[in-house]
Amino acid sequence: MSAAVTPESAALARFGRALGDPTRATMAIALLDGRRWKVGELADLAGVGAPTASDHVSCLSDAGVVVVTREGRCTHVELACARVAETIELMTAGATDVVAPASSYRQVSERRRLAQARTCYDHLAGSLGVALHDAAASSGAITTSGSPAVPRGGRSWWADLGVDLDGVYAAKRVAVRECTDWTERRPHVAGALGAALCTKAFDAGWVRRADATRRVIVTAAGRDVFAGLGIGYAGTSDRWVANCVS
Repeated sequence: MSAAVTPESAALARFGRALGDPTRATMAIALLDGRRWKVGELADLAGVGAPTASDHVSCLSDAGVVVVTREGRCTHVELACARVAETIELMTAGATDVVAPASSYRQVSERRRLAQARTCYDHLAGSLGVALHDAAASSGAITTSGSPAVPRGGRSWWADLGVDLDGVYAAKRVAVRECTDWTERRPHVAGALGAALCTKAFDAGWVRRADATRRVIVTAAGRDVFAGLGIGYAGTSDRWVANCVS
């Protein structure tokens, strides 16, 4: 007797089918940068024509992977939510580790740079994101036992960075979450707090996007700010680390 199909299993199958095509998977990974892309941009990235790209976007939309909005003649595409982004990132990590290990110097170099600092939807990830989490935890600015939260005594740490905690807790999403980083295998800050920290880092010029990918580069100003938090770049290991002694 075959098992009954539940709504959960049907949704999982639909999600898997949507990502089971290399072109759609390429689009989904590109959208991990948290930005809205035009369908034409996704078509160019994936190397397909605009009509084909539109069909793929429709499939992703039907499965709840992306949200599509139209402004005049432009169609914009973005991932549906942070949880979808985290799921795709974890799936990508697992598939990369098992199926597609780096086979060239270029691939090794690119993955190393991606592991240093990148965005995971709307929060900072890679060793930089993990180092920021560790610095906050060691300073008492975030609790790591039980459900993560900002304790009363840790609010000033975030305020000194210019992060609006009132806005964080007013947002219509989980305020503080930990997301397991797929390259570091340890948590970085997610939720509304992670998004606010990421937005502040970009707006203040601490980080900037490296190219059309989700990789980011820490600026000189960012190095100074992060150094004040005890975060430094360990060049010998190509990683950002907390509690760094210069």
